[in-house]
Amino acid sequence: MKPQYAYPTKPNIISQFWGIYRPDVYSQFGFTNHNGVDYALGKDKTFYYPWNGTGTVVRTGNQPTGGGIFVGILSNELFEFPDGKQVYILTDDLHAEKLLVKEGDVVSQGTPIIIQGNTGFSTGFHTHEQCRRVIW
Repeated sequence: MKPQYAYPTKPNIISQFWGIYRPDVYSQFGFTNHNGVDYALGKDKTFYYPWNGTGTVVRTGNQPTGGGIFVGILSNELFEFPDGKQVYILTDDLHAEKLLVKEGDVVSQGTPIIIQGNTGFSTGFHTHEQCRRVIW
């Protein structure tokens, strides 16, 4: 299956892109570039699971390195990428005000997963999303 990412949060504004070089900010966490994408959401502040297929909530909690309240969801399907690799996608969504899912829950594209917040090392209300290709 090819990964298809939906943007079901309307309106959404990307307030910071992946890869922004800011060692003055990020070196305290062990890296020099922004390692995700920050989304500013609409009035209801709900963030939804973005991937086609399903995923299982594999971790939740309060991230000690600045992420605040977060949820990690591992895709249940293998996705094929242009480089030929077939991998799962682990998506972490950080800085939540409230989690709408718990560990073990199975979600599909469009399932509400968090209420956007300002927890952890955060400069305002937003959702920081990190996606990684993994072999689980």
